[in-house]
Amino acid sequence: DKYEGHALVKDVLVLGRSVDEAGRLHTRRLLTMLGNPPAIFKPFFGTRPFYLLEESTVDLPAQRMEVVVRNINFVSFIESSSTSVYTPSATDKARTDYSITVRTSAFLRWAGAG
Repeated sequence: DKYEGHALVKDVLVLGRSVDEAGRLHTRRLLTMLGNPPAIFKPFFGTRPFYLLEESTVDLPAQRMEVVVRNINFVSFIESSSTSVYTPSATDKARTDYSITVRTSAFLRWAGAG
């Protein structure tokens, strides 16, 4: 497991795993993160756990894996998601290409006020 021994990940729970008609493996996991947040966030989050939902799809025939992670608590303060895509390198078969897109919005409760 890629999270084993990670300083902030305290628990990983598999919520579901299935194979669809096309042979793609779909996995949903709940990650519990706990650590010492930056001082600017402590008034909002304290030291409470941060929960992330990870949804991954492994498509063996296409040689592609996509992992989407998003927070599921504190969403009135912050919404963050990342999408990672792994594919074989087009130029070197011994390598894997990796791309990540991260989206974050903060203080959403107050953004619409005013």
